Amino acid sequence: MILSVDHVGIVVPDAAAAVASWSHLLELEVEGWERSEAEQVEEVVLRAGTGFVQLLSPTAPTSTLARFLARRGPGMYHFGLRVDHLDLAIAAAEARGAQVVEPRARPGSRGTRIGFLHPRGFSGVLLELVEEGGGRVP
Repeated sequence: MILSVDHVGIVVPDAAAAVASWSHLLELEVEGWERSEAEQVEEVVLRAGTGFVQLLSPTAPTSTLARFLARRGPGMYHFGLRVDHLDLAIAAAEARGAQVVEPRARPGSRGTRIGFLHPRGFSGVLLELVEEGGGRVP
């Protein structure tokens, strides 16, 4: 069910400054840049071969990302794995004992569907499962 590594999500205090650094030092191109008021995040996606680097910056001082940044500082927030069928991948992981963070898959950036698995089962790393193309009906 796991197809490949999709992306690494990195929390940064300032998306524009981080883009300048990542794109200049590694010559990564910006694939997308969006702001979600509902999620309280500014997200920049940089193409890295067949995967992505996702820079995430909080847009509100009370957001989950702002709390993460205050507690841990900038750095890796989650690790994204590309799956062929999100609903089946989540169900299979849960059946094997993984804890699902959100009860339902939801839309992600780049036209994807996403779901998260709790860090408790994965050596302290939040896992994001990513299905490209908006998903399929199970």
